[in-house]
Amino acid sequence: MDDLAGFTGKISEREHQFLIWRRRFEEYDGARTDTDRNRTVQEAVRDIQALRKCERPVNIAGSLLRDQRWKLLRDLHGVAHPSESAWSPVEVRVSRLVGFYTGAAAPPISTKIQISFDSRLPFRSLARYLRENWRKLLKAGIVEDTQPLGDRKVAVLGHVCLVKPEASWEERFSSWNRKYPQWPYRARRDFITACHDAEESLTGNRHGLAWFYNAKTKLRTRDLAALARQGDKDASRELERRKNDGIKSLADAGIGYAEKKVGPR
Repeated sequence: MDDLAGFTGKISEREHQFLIWRRRFEEYDGARTDTDRNRTVQEAVRDIQALRKCERPVNIAGSLLRDQRWKLLRDLHGVAHPSESAWSPVEVRVSRLVGFYTGAAAPPISTKIQISFDSRLPFRSLARYLRENWRKLLKAGIVEDTQPLGDRKVAVLGHVCLVKPEASWEERFSSWNRKYPQWPYRARRDFITACHDAEESLTGNRHGLAWFYNAKTKLRTRDLAALARQGDKDASRELERRKNDGIKSLADAGIGYAEKKVGPR
C-alpha cells in the first residue's frame, strides 16, 4: 500500500504494526481488483485515523488563549503544521491499549496521562488552569476520581499477585488466614471475591491483575484456543475476557469489528 501515506502522512511503527494486526496488507495483496485494493486502502486510512484519535491531545487551555502570545503561537503553528491538531500552551494526552491482547507480553496495568505545557507558561497559570479544567477531564473519562486502597486491600493484592502468584486459590486463602489473623476470611469464596473487589478498586477491572496470578493469561491466544477446544473452562473464560475487552477497546476507538479478525492466531 505505497499510496497510503498520501492519505495519512508518515506512518509510525505502532501504526504499521496495527495495520499488520488488522491484516490490511494481507487484504491488499490478496485483492483481485482495483476496487478491492482501493477499499482496503480506505479501511486502513480509517484505522489509522481512529488510532490517532485515541492519542490526540486534549486542549484544555481555555482562557489561557486570552494571552495574545499564545494566540500568536497557535496561529504560527497552524501555518507551519496545518495537518496537526491545533496548538495549545497546555495539552493532555492519553494512550490507551487498542486491539486484542494476545498473551505475547504483559498487558499494561494502568493508563498513563501525559500533561505537556509550553516552557514559558508560569507555574501559577498551569496549576490554576489544570484545577479549573479537572472536572472536564473527569467528565471526558480521561482521569478518574478514585480513593486510596485500604491496608487490607493492598495486603490482599500483594499476597495474591506477589507472594503467592503460582499457588492455588485454596493455598492463597489458607496462607492468608495464617499470615493475617487480624483480617480472616471465613471461606475461600469470600477471599476470592475480596481479591477481585480490590482489583476493581485499583484498576477499574475485576480481572485487571490476572496476569500476575492466573497462568492462563500468559498463554498466547492460539494456545488458549487449543485448550478451550479440549474442554478447559478456564481457557474458555480467558478467551472470552480477551474478546470482550478487545471489542470494547475497538469500539472506544471508533474502529469496526468483524468476528473473523479477532487477532493473530
